[in-house]
Amino acid sequence: MLTEHESLTIEKLGCGALALHPGHRFAQVEIQQVIGEGGFSIVYQAFDHRQQRCVAVKEYLPTTIATRNSDGLVVPRNPFLLATFNAGRNYFRQEATILTSLSHPAVPQCFDFWQENGTAYISMPLYGGKTLKKEYAENPAIVSEAWLRRLLASLLNTLAAVHRQGCLHRDISWDNIQIEENHPPILLDFGSACFRAAGCPQKPNLVLKPGFSPAELYYNTGGYAHGPWSDIYSLGALMYTLITGHVPPVGLTRCIADTYQPLAQCQPAGYSPPFLRAIDAALGVNPVDRPQDIAAFARLLAGTP
Repeated sequence: MLTEHESLTIEKLGCGALALHPGHRFAQVEIQQVIGEGGFSIVYQAFDHRQQRCVAVKEYLPTTIATRNSDGLVVPRNPFLLATFNAGRNYFRQEATILTSLSHPAVPQCFDFWQENGTAYISMPLYGGKTLKKEYAENPAIVSEAWLRRLLASLLNTLAAVHRQGCLHRDISWDNIQIEENHPPILLDFGSACFRAAGCPQKPNLVLKPGFSPAELYYNTGGYAHGPWSDIYSLGALMYTLITGHVPPVGLTRCIADTYQPLAQCQPAGYSPPFLRAIDAALGVNPVDRPQDIAAFARLLAGTP
């Protein structure tokens, strides 16, 4: 299901000076405005004249290592960064491949991928609504165990489908979940995703989010393998954040000195012990201590072994 818009509210964005101007035209796609940014990309609202629909266009632009020159080309900030820039662009292509391969109504579809201006672009559905982070900021009182269970039911369904198709997301947080009325939550941003069959190596553009990322995502070599348990940790961190109002301790530092206070011990009002114990289990520092797949996590949430 696509939600199309003629306009969206624009927030003031830090990389606005590097963004393509409204009216910039590719073959059939015309840029309308900036609607988001991250460390590795800028996202635009655009209009696809061939399909006669609004779309989101994601442009690979890692601002820490690249800029846009006077000719409009995206280029590394110095020659020594060229290899890193090119590797990131290859992984950006892999994101398009992953989105093309996955099939689920709560995962964005890749409409098109192309390279131009020295960089690469992905066209995908344009969603309305707001991120879960913004939803919480505007209405924190909405959070309850019943509300979280409904949210989790949808997210677990989506993530189980992603895992069955051989993919790990590796960047689940409240920034990457879009809340829309009358639609399951959309799982966004597969820029750090990988196919398990490829071994899920550390990528140049692997996003590490303090509090949400498990320790194994920080290791280049010698660490634990990435698996469904990695996404389950992030889901647990998401639930913890929504319940407490702050993110859990950074996963890597927990390996050195674990200051995490289990929810089952803190006993926040309004939450059942099985629900809190399931979240604590998802946040195990050692991957083997977590539920190993979505089905096991769902059983814990239900209070069954």
